[in-house]
Amino acid sequence: MGVGTSHPSRKHFERENAHETNNGTSHRPTRGVNERQQAKLEKLEQQQNVDKRADVEVRLPVLFSADNKVVCHPQLDFKKSFYLSRDIGEGSFGVVMQAIHKATKQVFAIKIMEIPGLSLSSSHPDGPILLGNLIEHAKQYSPGQTARLDMLHREIQLQAHVKSENVLPLKCIFYFFEGQYLSIAIVLPLCRAGTLELYLRRTAMQHPITLTEAKVLLRGILRGLARLHSEGIVHRDIKPENILLHYPSGESHHQGGVSNEPSTAYQHVG
Repeated sequence: MGVGTSHPSRKHFERENAHETNNGTSHRPTRGVNERQQAKLEKLEQQQNVDKRADVEVRLPVLFSADNKVVCHPQLDFKKSFYLSRDIGEGSFGVVMQAIHKATKQVFAIKIMEIPGLSLSSSHPDGPILLGNLIEHAKQYSPGQTARLDMLHREIQLQAHVKSENVLPLKCIFYFFEGQYLSIAIVLPLCRAGTLELYLRRTAMQHPITLTEAKVLLRGILRGLARLHSEGIVHRDIKPENILLHYPSGESHHQGGVSNEPSTAYQHVG
């Protein structure tokens, strides 16, 4: 489904204070590797793909209920916690925007997906709701979207429950009903280094990728896939634009050699 600027999700999860300043596999980029840097590479390879300070400092709405079911929160709770600052990608799934956590100024990516064709109703939920119940409710008012809703349900459930440093973690979920649309917003870490496709393109303009560098990247990809396979999950769309890269905590684009510009990081993920 294409996403336009007039869609309800972009209007109601709209950015505030824009003058202030976020089902892929993640890994770390490296540049200019030589043998003396091998030890550093191996150390970086073991680090989490998300800054651990974010988990400590940012208090987000719960992702799971007491019985381990995925919970979705209303759009009002989103506005209390975040404001949107910029678009960073879009595709058939919807749009991804950069968002700022108001209390801590931590930066996240918000992936917003829309389900059209809902019958108008005044009885939509407006508080926290289990993902399964939200999907079933949407099916009642949009029978033509049953297959897509089922697929969305499965994908969110899988990403929420798979825990691996090489699989992008889902942080929390919000939803909003507007007219004939259901919008679901998924909060993810922002992978500042962009996609593997972007990294390879930039690297090719300066020097060939080294064997050591390729090994580090491939190890991360294979570890992520192995974790998915251990859960009985097949990715089915593995390509460079679906592999997200990040900087380890404390690294910068000057150290890592990849631009810190995240505008294309999530362009084709979904």
